[in-house]
Amino acid sequence: GWRPLLLAVFPLLLISVWIGVRGSAPAIDWERLVIDHIQTEPSHLRTAAPVPWRRVQVLLRGLGIEAPSWLGPVTYAGRCLIGPRPGIHLVVPGKRGAVTLLLLPGALARREHRFAASGLAGVLVPAGFGNLAVVGRPGEALEAILDRFLAGVSRPSDDLGRSSADARRRTQPTAAGPDR
Repeated sequence: GWRPLLLAVFPLLLISVWIGVRGSAPAIDWERLVIDHIQTEPSHLRTAAPVPWRRVQVLLRGLGIEAPSWLGPVTYAGRCLIGPRPGIHLVVPGKRGAVTLLLLPGALARREHRFAASGLAGVLVPAGFGNLAVVGRPGEALEAILDRFLAGVSRPSDDLGRSSADARRRTQPTAAGPDR
């Protein structure tokens, strides 16, 4: 009777529901998560002593990235949970104060997006590993830091830095938010 048909249809129904639920998940507001993350760890912005360069290299190599030589002193380097995903959190000195670089593996913004909130300004861009957010005080040369970082990193398999910097030059920034 009906039992073989039910056994055949039920798994398909479960898969359809699962796909529908996953597809309707709310978009992640990466800009808000970036700002919130920085605000929950304010001590990282006040640290002046550089961390050992080896620590920076090991963290970035975890993403398959060679640390750019220009990066200079890094006053904080760590793995952090940024929203629902683990990422890498770096802090470097800027001209107007500390500048945060958050490497967000697997993040989904496909275009450059500038944002400002809570006394901070930032830019979020796609990169070969996911997204990169650079955040500092208003007036900080964030684009210069971003471009230097992307141009300086290397990834033997796909030349992450050059391809990301080239893609950044080809995309138009948007105030409407990243594609999600």
